[in-house]
Amino acid sequence: MLLKVLKTLINHPLNRNRKVRTISRFLFWQIINKLGVKSLVFDFTKNSKLKMYKGLSAATGNYYSGLLEYHDMAFLLHLLKENDIFFDIGANVGSYSILASAECKANVMAFEPIPKTFSYLKENIELNNLVSKVQANNFALGNAQGKISFTYSNDAANHVALPEETEVIDIDIVKLNDLSIPGIPTLIKIDVEGFEMNVLKGSSNILEKQELLAIIIEINGLCNKYGTSESEINNYIVSFGFKPYYYEPKLKTFTIREDITGFNCIYIRNMDKVNNRIQSSPKYYVQGKEI
Repeated sequence: MLLKVLKTLINHPLNRNRKVRTISRFLFWQIINKLGVKSLVFDFTKNSKLKMYKGLSAATGNYYSGLLEYHDMAFLLHLLKENDIFFDIGANVGSYSILASAECKANVMAFEPIPKTFSYLKENIELNNLVSKVQANNFALGNAQGKISFTYSNDAANHVALPEETEVIDIDIVKLNDLSIPGIPTLIKIDVEGFEMNVLKGSSNILEKQELLAIIIEINGLCNKYGTSESEINNYIVSFGFKPYYYEPKLKTFTIREDITGFNCIYIRNMDKVNNRIQSSPKYYVQGKEI
């Protein structure tokens, strides 16, 4: 298991030329955990930091890899401009929110329903002095208004609870359509562990707006347990004029995706406008590596 983890880390796109450094960082965090150190603040990007705790895979993944979700996070960095609006739905500890606000100078609405995880999100916002740039919301988004049960002990994999699950808490849920928002986002990221269709249907008014250029969404088969499928999610997004793409950050190029399952997927509506933004993007630096 350990060898498999290390192999994955050293083959990450940002680690391939610095394998010793990557293994050293991994071992350092494991050792200080054993010695009783439970948290660590590290340089995330040139202009930001993250605080990680033992067991928080989203934060530790960025510590080991620079950008845990390299292609999607790099797309965000290359797309967003100062004062754009970014919606981070399923924000977790705030990695995407921090990238958007600290590096791109975008304004962010972050949504994280789990109270403990929300506290980590707020810590990272405050650590980077981004309270004026990031509006953090401690409730869930969906296609209903009221209360909904969530798991709370699965770290980044917390999700809308199924009937047989017992370690759950009740969370407020609202439609994005019903919220007062600061403007139409340029980019939305959705990572809600299978609840994507519900979020999308509750956000239909936003999806119609041409100012929304792109969506980053996790489509990994978990939607089946909520009565929908990957193809239904794809078809719904495509009905608003988007197409699914794979992004190669080093070349700043796009390829149409034929298979949208198993990974995060980037959907783009106005490729000319997106490409113009991408090609004019400044250089960013993540743990010393140019992005």
